[in-house]
Amino acid sequence: MSLYTNPEVRTVAPLTDLSDNEERRDNLIARLDARRLLCDIYEDYYEGRHTLAFIPAKMRQQVGHLLASTADNYLAMVVQAAVERLAVQGFTTPGAAESDKDAWNIWQANLLDETEPQLWTESAKHGEAYLLVWQDTTDEFPRITLEHPLEMVVERDPEDRNRISAALKRWMTDWGVEFCTLYLPGEVYRWMRDGEGEWVERSGVEFRGTLPLDVGVPVVPIVNTPAMLAQRPPRALLEWPHMVGEDAHVGLGRSDYADVIGTQDSINGCIVDAITASKWQGFRLRYAIGVEAAKDEQGQDIEPEISPGALLLINYDKDQDPAPQIGDLGSADLGQFIDLIVQRIQSLSSRTRIPVHYLLSGRVELPSGEALAAAEAGLSMKITGKKKAGGPALGRAISLAFAWMNDARAQERFMPQFAQHEYSTEAALADAVSKRSQALGIPQEQAWRDVGYTDDQITAMRKMIEDQLREAKRRAEKYGIAPNGNAPTPHTGEPAAEAPAP
Repeated sequence: MSLYTNPEVRTVAPLTDLSDNEERRDNLIARLDARRLLCDIYEDYYEGRHTLAFIPAKMRQQVGHLLASTADNYLAMVVQAAVERLAVQGFTTPGAAESDKDAWNIWQANLLDETEPQLWTESAKHGEAYLLVWQDTTDEFPRITLEHPLEMVVERDPEDRNRISAALKRWMTDWGVEFCTLYLPGEVYRWMRDGEGEWVERSGVEFRGTLPLDVGVPVVPIVNTPAMLAQRPPRALLEWPHMVGEDAHVGLGRSDYADVIGTQDSINGCIVDAITASKWQGFRLRYAIGVEAAKDEQGQDIEPEISPGALLLINYDKDQDPAPQIGDLGSADLGQFIDLIVQRIQSLSSRTRIPVHYLLSGRVELPSGEALAAAEAGLSMKITGKKKAGGPALGRAISLAFAWMNDARAQERFMPQFAQHEYSTEAALADAVSKRSQALGIPQEQAWRDVGYTDDQITAMRKMIEDQLREAKRRAEKYGIAPNGNAPTPHTGEPAAEAPAP
């Protein structure tokens, strides 16, 4: 059943001058181009495609291939440790006794309860990701789609950075045609590239359209660790080999691992050094002085290959030392490499607030109880910050959906209800919630939410309780027994009779 109250009644904005919007289009496209290299680097490091710049050129030719199989990708864990604990369970408005069922239906109809981790992941990787709220007349609910910062960019009002004055989406089809759409308050423009690379009006669709004024610009940025001004790329990316431009930025957000890419590179360097040392110096190298080397067909000495356990032949002056000598060289101490790797991982842990036992499993003692809560306090606060920054934006997307539906709730301030993110055993969490509920008089449904039940589960439990009460009432009326299952105690004081079987 549709939630539309009166979808035909729409107020639209007047169309603006096209030439101004073409200039705005080109400016936004230039911003997309400026951020591409930065986003590509963030994508590569998340996927484990790390640079070899930390390896000397000569060594790179010999051992560079080792990186693919030996480098440990910690940056993906930096993102996932927080993202995996972010889960929306419903939406509510200030003063509401319960969550808004229609808002949750919109969220689920767009499969956002399943794809939500992608939104948080891209925002944490690049600093910003986006939600596009659009109405397709064939759908029951407005569409809310996730948009990548390589394809979407927004323009903020210079007098109020919280207001979006324009947005542009540019994308390439599978058959190689480039499209872009410019979103403005009350209107939208659509272009495509022609065969000569020029932007022309898109064919097969309305080029210049109007939007309801209440919708405004239907794009909502999800900003990670927001700043007041656009952040320059970290120094490690401005210099060789990355050479990212100083004007490259993704909105007002910042990547979770922007400042530790250099640390990941140093960890990779230490790992390659350790593997190289274990290969060439991890075994005792034998040597022989005064033993004739093998000859090739031209009579030249054959250079011995330096490999684990190899025999190294060393020429000598027979007149000075006629006696041959045979011995071996001691192996390298690989522990110093391991200690350095651990030190760099600990540095990465403290700077990203990821508990060190996440990154060094097996090398540190796993904390428990209060020690575990203390160890994860930094990560918990980091997740709380993401909720505070991203929560209002998610609520704004829901309000935009209601605006498309011409629903009065478009003026409401929706806030998401997040699942509990602090680690605790089920028994400890249930005990804490129970004690808090008794001490503060917290309603039962809120206690259920605190434990982690979703709105759908709460609705199902409420129905089960109602069914149980109705059944108890039916049994009481039919058999003359109390709701607790026992027959009423006679006035004579005799023991209560056992309840008959239903």
